[in-house]
Amino acid sequence: MDGGDVGTGDAMDDVRALLDALTERIRKVLGPKLLGVFLWGSYVVGDFDPRLSDLDLVAALAADIDEREFAALQQLHASLAREYADWGGRIEVRYAAVATLDRPHAGGEIVSISPGEPLNRRRSDARWVVDWYVVRERGTTLFGPPPAVLLAPITPAQFVAAVRANVASWTGWSDTARGHRAQAYMILLACRALRATLHGDQLSKPAAGRWAQRALPEWADLIGRALAWREGPEDAPGAPPGDETRRLIHDLRDRILAARPVQ
Repeated sequence: MDGGDVGTGDAMDDVRALLDALTERIRKVLGPKLLGVFLWGSYVVGDFDPRLSDLDLVAALAADIDEREFAALQQLHASLAREYADWGGRIEVRYAAVATLDRPHAGGEIVSISPGEPLNRRRSDARWVVDWYVVRERGTTLFGPPPAVLLAPITPAQFVAAVRANVASWTGWSDTARGHRAQAYMILLACRALRATLHGDQLSKPAAGRWAQRALPEWADLIGRALAWREGPEDAPGAPPGDETRRLIHDLRDRILAARPVQ
């Protein structure tokens, strides 16, 4: 696994130990139902920082999670959070049958644990194509075959259409930001969505922010501050007023929905 130049040494050794432990415990809980475990997110698209980044995984299954397995996974994640306290709230795993991963619009079940949420059941929809595209094209295998062997192809056009569908659902979204990091997350996510729409690729949020500073000079200062707030303490000074963040999000949303996407 290659996490890039950031966070080498002992910190990355700890990350690899955590990934090995998590993968092995998932295998013990799910047995032959587990077909593959894939690492994606910033670890594979770039800018991974063990101080700040989440760990994003997908567990591909032969069938949905039953009640016994759900309870066992709850215990697994609770014990892992205790043992790896520095990663509390920064581990995201999506458990889904291959049939759901291949046809997200069909509304299959996803069992999910993510920052700020306990393990839960939810329904898939077409917007999940964004995640599954990155998993299939760039995911790192922790268990099982390469993701492109197990998962059905997704075209770049399907990926961009899903990005735009996500963005279309952002009505009122920017009003939910509370604190500097939350606003930075929204700003950089919007930059990444614009980049994906125009170029058909997926960058890390920091890389997309740096790209947007060049592409959108009128917003370069605010985006630059957002890049700094992402790494600073939550009470760092200089957060934008709420209406400034809202204007940026609304502007980028309008650009994304009006753009002619890459085919």
